[in-house]
Amino acid sequence: IKIEGKKNLTLKGEGFYTMIFGEGHDSKAGVDPYTGRAGVCVINSDVTFDNLHVKEFQGRCMAVYNSTVVIKNSTIDGCDAGGISMFGSSSGLIVNNLIAEHNFGGIMLWQNSLAKIFNNIFYNGGIMFFYHPNTNDQMKAEIINNIIVLYTNYAGRASITQVDWWKDQIPRLKENTIKTNIFWKGEYKCWDFELCDFPGKISADPMFVEPVTDPRGIANWANFG
Repeated sequence: IKIEGKKNLTLKGEGFYTMIFGEGHDSKAGVDPYTGRAGVCVINSDVTFDNLHVKEFQGRCMAVYNSTVVIKNSTIDGCDAGGISMFGSSSGLIVNNLIAEHNFGGIMLWQNSLAKIFNNIFYNGGIMFFYHPNTNDQMKAEIINNIIVLYTNYAGRASITQVDWWKDQIPRLKENTIKTNIFWKGEYKCWDFELCDFPGKISADPMFVEPVTDPRGIANWANFG
């Protein structure tokens, strides 16, 4: 789905089964996932996504360019090149979502993007910043009251971190408001533990009812209550 030049547009579904479903993981064997299609591309628009399920694209689930988005009460899962990417001068409120099973970050922030990330569950896909050393990137985020659970050691799924391409930019994580989040499992909590000892950080099992997953994302019977 490509949304371009729209203002005050709302896409509202009827829950988990209002699905934007991609081509899956193996429909193009041997193809670099970064050349795959994104599920939803938002360009120069103002869009609210409410109660949708975006699933299993070889590209990103959602790509946001120079836009303002609200993403709430939705499930974003199983995309090869990550969950939600924000580029350019985008801003977003991302609240009350399940963001799960991505081969890269659950949310990825680039360039001058701004995000408020509140009350989400991240399962095998955290939050990644892309501060570039040769630019004046001004990305900022408020990351508050989220649950981030990792059952893999793959570094790209690190809980909250700077991308490993430019590790010298790790100290810029301190420019963001990151507090009162729950972290559980996973070895790659951050590239620098001292810089990533965020205020109010809780390391504890969130005790999900039944966090069942399958190789293609979230199984229909999963219960993250």
